[in-house]
Amino acid sequence: MRDLIALLLAAAGGFYSPVFADLSDDYRVLIQAADETQSDPDFRKTVELIAAIAEGGEADVLAAVSELAPRRQSLLADWTITEAPASDRAAPAEPGLAAAPVRLARADQPADDRSGSEGWSPVAKLAEAMAWVEPEEWSGRSRFGVTIDTGNTEQTDYNFALELDRTLEGGWGLDSKVEYHFTESAGAVTRDNWLVELRGERNVIDAWGYYIGGTYEQDRLSGYQHAAFATAGALHQPFDSDRVAWDLRAGPGMRYRLPDTGDAETDWIFEMGSTLNLALTETTDFAAETTMLAGPASRADQRFALTTAIAEDWGMELAYRIKHEFEPQPGTQPTDSNLNVSIVRDF
Repeated sequence: MRDLIALLLAAAGGFYSPVFADLSDDYRVLIQAADETQSDPDFRKTVELIAAIAEGGEADVLAAVSELAPRRQSLLADWTITEAPASDRAAPAEPGLAAAPVRLARADQPADDRSGSEGWSPVAKLAEAMAWVEPEEWSGRSRFGVTIDTGNTEQTDYNFALELDRTLEGGWGLDSKVEYHFTESAGAVTRDNWLVELRGERNVIDAWGYYIGGTYEQDRLSGYQHAAFATAGALHQPFDSDRVAWDLRAGPGMRYRLPDTGDAETDWIFEMGSTLNLALTETTDFAAETTMLAGPASRADQRFALTTAIAEDWGMELAYRIKHEFEPQPGTQPTDSNLNVSIVRDF
């Protein structure tokens, strides 16, 4: 990924052939965009790539950072600048041009107004987007489990899940999850369930903050073809330590459901949620998550998981989920539950 970004930066340099050593407009736009959108570690990676490729090296990059992103100068305090020999320096095409850095904005245009052609670069935008998806910026967990019974009992059961977390700019955190469960017994499908969750959270003051999120679920045996809801509200963390972390959330939202028979249903709902993570020992963790949707056709969903480390980033997980519909579809049971044993890997 970094090599590809480096190629893009090299391409940016090729679009502009200065007769002096100051950075090209594309590099300067990239530095300014990185300052506005990236965390300190990401910003340092970006300017290090530019310094490795640009003609002026670290000296010109430092000059550009001091002008365009002065609050980030402390990140580059360990750089050592070696003065280039006079014979290696590019001479200015005309007297008086060499000293002044190229400005991103005109004198009569604010620096943050990038609506004109001088402040926008497709190369910078693409490199910025690619840096956002670098694998080392993400953490999470994957798990997979399978059970195949033959003989007197014919049954196949498997499940997999992927959880991804990332810290974003402005104090935001992103949590996402994808799960799939499938069970076939004696030739009949008894479970076929997709679940996708996405939630962004931001702490504002002390243990308080707010969140916005949504869920999509496709459960073939629930009486609905699919269901989705989106909510936003307040977030509170009564405990946040290495041993115990507890998040509480509450807020209004909207739910959309499409029954197997009949018309689609759209309702206003109120979400109340709790997420508890507890370190029982150095190698064993317990997690409990509860979500309650109050409104027309209320619903409660609880999940419990016990995870034990077995080798470095690998572990075993025992998970139990119980879901209750207060107004189930005709011909369906109000309560569903399932128990899964999976191999997990943290990254």
